[in-house]
Amino acid sequence: MMGTSNSHMDIPTIPSEIFRLAVNNFDSKNLYIKIGSNLDKIMTGINGASIDLDPQPQLLPMLLPFVTIFQYLERLIDRKALDSIRNRIEWKYALHLPVSPPVLRETIFCEYRRFLLEDKKRLQEFQKLIDRLLNLISLKLNHQID
Repeated sequence: MMGTSNSHMDIPTIPSEIFRLAVNNFDSKNLYIKIGSNLDKIMTGINGASIDLDPQPQLLPMLLPFVTIFQYLERLIDRKALDSIRNRIEWKYALHLPVSPPVLRETIFCEYRRFLLEDKKRLQEFQKLIDRLLNLISLKLNHQID
């Protein structure tokens, strides 16, 4: 939600322009809108610092873990994931990014995946995030079936 903060992580608020664009263009049932609106709940109990590669202060902590999952869900190559960060309002909403997000180099995703694989505890923490998002997806699918 716009204006909310997270006590256990420095999750920025959804920028007002992104909030307005998302509300005007997407249904509240959209997966990325649900993620952005529930980011605090999703992150509760997850040690974001342990699975984020050198977080940049201007970005959402956990940008790389979330983008890695989004890439997998949509089967995007790294270049397309970068394009999505720059161009897709629903991704910006989910990630609480500004209209003009900071520029990332394409190799950061490969570096991040390597970083995850280097440590079993990182992978376990990343799995917690995956499980949370899978739960959100299954709830979404169940509501669509009803």
